[in-house]
This record gives sequence, structure tokens and C-alpha cells, in this order.
Amino acid sequence: MEITAKATQRWHGPFHSRITGLHQPGAVGPMQPKNLRLPPLPNLPANCVTIQIPGPIKLSSQSVPVIETANHSDRAGSEAIRAANVFRHYQMGTALVRAVDGVSITIRAGEFVALLGPSGSGKSSLLNLIAGLDRPTSGEVVVMGSDLAALPRENLAKYRLHTVGMVFQSFNLIPKMTVLENVELPLRFAEIDRNQRVARARQALERVGLGQRLNHRPMELSGGEQQRVSLARALINSPKLLLADEPTGNLDSRTGSEIMGLICGFNNSLGMTIVMVTHEQALAQKYASRMIHLADGKLVDDQPNHPTARLDAQWKGAQ
Repeated sequence: MEITAKATQRWHGPFHSRITGLHQPGAVGPMQPKNLRLPPLPNLPANCVTIQIPGPIKLSSQSVPVIETANHSDRAGSEAIRAANVFRHYQMGTALVRAVDGVSITIRAGEFVALLGPSGSGKSSLLNLIAGLDRPTSGEVVVMGSDLAALPRENLAKYRLHTVGMVFQSFNLIPKMTVLENVELPLRFAEIDRNQRVARARQALERVGLGQRLNHRPMELSGGEQQRVSLARALINSPKLLLADEPTGNLDSRTGSEIMGLICGFNNSLGMTIVMVTHEQALAQKYASRMIHLADGKLVDDQPNHPTARLDAQWKGAQ
């Protein structure tokens, strides 16, 4: 069944909620049929949300669920990313490629956004601009208050090191390094003391379930394990923003679901802003709280989404 509930506050970031009671007209206090925990809910444009409740629950047509909310990000609702009339054109022979063609979007802190579109739609090009791996031909890309196009090269390198973490479809691990050394690498660039590097890398690998694989090399791992190493490396410097380019593209469906579960966990528990490129509509619907569609370098659709995976996971855990 579905109920429509009014939250006690207006939120723009991820939060957990629970039904603490049901107010009915004429009742002295709230009814307490059951203390139901709700899943993490997506970013809300207003203070009303529709929640699917599994199992038989008797509600009168006038019952009003009372929702308690707990915010997971002290910056929930602040602007994380703003792209303003962004163009990225480049010459390929005699042809002008319009990879990104006048895109304007704003992404709030704590959102989980999926960039969708067919091959050549511009989604990876836009992700590279947000990552600071490329510069726009014109327009602004502002991340956490910094205009990336205006940053000198040294500051842009610091931005990539401290503000953003990236996960790639092909993992991009260094074959000759161990798992621990791969994850530790960003800390070397940040000139962190060696003892701290090892401790933090171990902790990051334990977080993704690879605490027993520290001295293995990438080729000794499965595809799913390699992507877990990639995730640990992306998170080692505690970035505010995680960018994922087809993170499940080289994985089977079961392993892909495990990786997406980890990414969702970082979004829910840490309030981390996630931007994921995918061509799979079903994947975006299952995990993202917002879906942005691109075609021919242009933004063609931008819609909120209620991710089904988060609802399913929360209710399974409550049973």
C-alpha cells in the first residue's frame, strides 16, 4: 500500500525517517501500532513524500502518519555542483564534435544523481568536466564553490586529490602494485606520513570487505574485488564528491549489485554526493534519487526518482 506523509521539516539532502505514530481526528495522542523504520529517502523538493509500506497496515482515510527525520549531512541542501551553459567542443579532423552543448544543471549536496544517455550523448564528457580532468570550451563548472575553469593547474590537481573521488568501468589499478599500495597511492601524492597511509588504506579496504586481500595484486582478484579496490582508493582522502563512470559495466549482475550497494551506503551514511554515468535506465531507477538524461550533448530530461533498492534493502533488514 502507499501512504502520503508530511515530514516535520523540509529537507533537500538524504535522511532516514520512521513512523512514530498515527494521529487521528479526536484522538488525544498518536496511535502506536508499530514503530516502523523507513528507508533512506531521496532529496525532497517539498515536505510531502509517498512511501510504500509492505504488509497489512490498517489506516483510516483520515489517519496522518507522523514522521521523524534525522539529517545525515551538515551541508544537506547546499549547492555541490553547478554547471552554467557549459560547452565542450573539439575538432576531429574536419568535423566539430559538440560533446557537451549548452548544459546547465545544479546538484545539491547529498544527492545521488544518474547521468543517462546513449553512447556519444555527452555524459562521460560532462563527468570529466566535473572531475577537473578537462576544461570547458565556454561556460562555468563550479564545484563546492570553486570555478574549475578558472583554477590554475596546481589548484586543479589539489581539487582532484582532496575534493573528488573517481571510480571507472575499467578499474584503472596499477598491475605491479599490491592492493594496499594501490589504495595508498593518493595519500602518497598528498604527502601523508607512511604509518598513517598504511593504517588509512587498511581501514578503507576493510570498509569494502577486502581486509584479507591487502598483499594481492589486481590480476589475482575478481572483477568485483578490483572494483572494490577502486572504491577504497576513491574514498581514501574522504572526498565530498564521488564520480562513477559505468561502475558496473564490466561486472555480472550480482557483483554489480554488491558494488552499487556499497556506493549507496556511502551516500546514505556519509551524505556523500554521488554522480554516476550509466546507459542503463533500470540501474538508475533502482539506485539514484535523480535521473538526468543527455542526448547529442544536450540536457533533454531531469526528473526526481524514488530508488527501489533502498526501500527493498531497508525492509529486508527490518524483517
